[in-house]
Amino acid sequence: MIYALEGVITKRITMNIILAEDDYEFRSLLAAVLRGDGHSVTECPDGSSLLDCLATSSPAEKPSCELVISDVRMPDLTALEILERLHPRQGRPVWILMTAFGERQVHAEAKKLGVAATLDKPFEIDDLRDKVREVAALTQDR
Repeated sequence: MIYALEGVITKRITMNIILAEDDYEFRSLLAAVLRGDGHSVTECPDGSSLLDCLATSSPAEKPSCELVISDVRMPDLTALEILERLHPRQGRPVWILMTAFGERQVHAEAKKLGVAATLDKPFEIDDLRDKVREVAALTQDR
C-alpha cells in the first residue's frame, strides 16, 4: 500500500509476524491491530506452538517470518528458553518480547540473546506498533 503524508509518498512495509501470547483476549487484540496495519500474523498460544512455528523453515532458507512478538512467560517453554535453543542470529527473525515481570534480569537476558525490544506490560499498543514499524524498516534493507 502507498500513502501520501503531507505531500510525501510513503510505502507501508508489511511483514510476516508470529505472535505468541497465552492470554487469548490479549493475543486476539494484538493480532487484530497488527493485521489492521497490513501484516500477516500467525498466532501461537504457548511456547511449544511457537517453537513448532519457528521450526517450519531451515536456517539456510529465508525465515517464514521476519518478526516474532512473544510474551516471555508462557506455558511449556518461555520465550527466553526458545531463544537459547535457536541458532545465533543467522536466519533468525527479529524478536520483540512482552513481559508482565520486567525485572532487570529479564531485560538483561533478552538483550544478551539479541532481542530488539522488551516491552513491560501494560504498554500502549502504539508503542508496540512503533517498534514493529522500526523493525520493518530495518528488515527491508536485509
